[in-house]
Amino acid sequence: MATDIAELLGESLAKATWKPESRQAGKPKPQQKEEGDERPRSLIKLYERKRFEKLSLHTHSEKVAA
Repeated sequence: MATDIAELLGESLAKATWKPESRQAGKPKPQQKEEGDERPRSLIKLYERKRFEKLSLHTHSEKVAA
């Protein structure tokens, strides 16, 4: 019985003319926006960047005043 099934399967595969289905094209990537329009990856990084900018502006203004 197993040999009959194997023979039938072999014949079936020999007769088969199929192609694998083509993959669907992925979504096109959006063009990169300007740096200011970019969504922050992490709120922590955004907070740290703003804090650093405030700190650097504050120290810069002290140097100018002195």
